[in-house]
Amino acid sequence: MTYTLGDDALLWDEHSPNLYRLTLTCTQDNVLLDQHELTFGLRDFKRTPDYFTINDRPIFLRGKHDGLIFPLTGFAPTDLESWLHTLETAKSYGINHYRFHTCCPPEATFEAADRLGIYMQPELPFWGTITVPGEENHNQAEQDYLIEEGFRILRHFGNHPSFVMMSLGNELWDSQFILNKILGDYKAFDSHHLYVQGSNNFQFSPYILENDDFFSGVRFSHDRLFRSSYAMCDAPQGIIQTMAPGTHYNFDESIHPTEIMAYQTKLAHSSNDSSPTKQTIEIQYGTDVKTVSLSEINDALIPQIPVVSHEVGQYETFPNFDEIQKYTGSIKAKNLEVFRDRLEEKGLLGDFGGYIYEAGDQFTSKVLLANYSEHFTAPTSVCVHVSTHASCIHWQLASSAKILNEGIFSVSPNAYGLVNIGEVHITLPEVTSPTPLTFTLTLSTASKKEPITNSYKLMITNLGIYCC
Repeated sequence: MTYTLGDDALLWDEHSPNLYRLTLTCTQDNVLLDQHELTFGLRDFKRTPDYFTINDRPIFLRGKHDGLIFPLTGFAPTDLESWLHTLETAKSYGINHYRFHTCCPPEATFEAADRLGIYMQPELPFWGTITVPGEENHNQAEQDYLIEEGFRILRHFGNHPSFVMMSLGNELWDSQFILNKILGDYKAFDSHHLYVQGSNNFQFSPYILENDDFFSGVRFSHDRLFRSSYAMCDAPQGIIQTMAPGTHYNFDESIHPTEIMAYQTKLAHSSNDSSPTKQTIEIQYGTDVKTVSLSEINDALIPQIPVVSHEVGQYETFPNFDEIQKYTGSIKAKNLEVFRDRLEEKGLLGDFGGYIYEAGDQFTSKVLLANYSEHFTAPTSVCVHVSTHASCIHWQLASSAKILNEGIFSVSPNAYGLVNIGEVHITLPEVTSPTPLTFTLTLSTASKKEPITNSYKLMITNLGIYCC
């Protein structure tokens, strides 16, 4: 039986997670013999060479790593209400994508994600080496189980509209042939999802396989980094650890390096038969230049599929020791306890809680708007103050006593994606003692009842400005 929903059928995405319920009943002489209900959504999750789309609309994944760790109980919940609470909390922070580390969540997780509009990426429960028969430590039974587990995941959860991506495991090694074959078999079985060989496979020596729909990793070579932070075992470190906070950096050059792509294009159209193995060229290397062989450039990995940065939060932070008391279940915050005890031994615990970074006496900030919503109302009046019905961003730098400076930017009705709205320049006043300040950005639109606000704490002294 075919039932046509028509051109006006409602589609599913993160902004409008529309769902349909299909009910099948079997009766005989008006007596109900059997009944089955199926909930589904209509969506088309695809990829271009550079980005993902949902229903032909570009999207930006703001993903969260999740290993199903629930410290209070020691196990993941399986009821819908618990997962609605968990995913609603994540979505309130801007998360729209979940990557599950070497695990697949329960049915209730997908149901909650269907309702809330969150893009889900389960992963096979494997973190190791994909060997071939005859290799040392090859375990065919284990490999067969993992492959069949993937088919079980697709059969059981594959109809959920939130299930859009799937990974074969975490940081896998060895047989590219087997990984590529598994991907091909899964895609032939269920083409409604996008697949990847794994998360950060082959680490320092990555590959892109024929059946990869996207790439998930942290680098394309030792110096072509596209993650914001790195653990010391993954050094060199990232921009969060080596640069001042800012929004003036992206990973375009790491993903599609200008010099390498130009050379590869030139080589592809060249009729010169001379071997490039002994020729060299200088390319950009950080803030310096580096000499490499042309054969090395020709073999460089240039992706033609979207790139997802893997586990971006691997950087040190100052712990909040007040969290220790919240671990009342089977899992304890022993790491926080160790750091607290070390500070106490050094007599530093009482002073802990505020470390600052020095800047200058000229406060400069770009104001950028990240908008991936399909509902963004055009301005209906000129921005003259924050209470108008126009789409405006109001900025303000204030102390507890007074407003030091403020202004307003108008926002174009076509502001979609990451948009540079304007730049703020403020000359800081003289002070005689450290003075805490707050820099606030408030977005008001006609389509939102309440404004959206971000605020940033600063400290100004007679020596300059500090961020705390």
